[in-house]
Amino acid sequence: MYALAIGVESGNAPKAVKGNIGFANTRSIPHEYMSEITSLLADRLIQGDEYDEIANVERAIELADQYANLGFEIIESDYASAPTEDDESVIWDKLASLDEKYQELFE
Repeated sequence: MYALAIGVESGNAPKAVKGNIGFANTRSIPHEYMSEITSLLADRLIQGDEYDEIANVERAIELADQYANLGFEIIESDYASAPTEDDESVIWDKLASLDEKYQELFE
């Protein structure tokens, strides 16, 4: 979920998942998390006037996989460019950024 949020927050296009194995499947995601994924990706799920696409669980999982893949690449890149002694600050910076985004949206 963390990598997914970072991927979506980046504003970049999602990255295709290599191979047949994705981030998650519908059986492993609790309903409350699936609701969060669907709301996070709502504007990307709706295609034109096809509002019913927001209920397309398979498409939501596919997009979640792609954005999580992007998020993992961003995290990996941030770690690679951080000074060795400063690895922990990378994760705290990401969490602070996500916290700010949460406050903008919900407070």
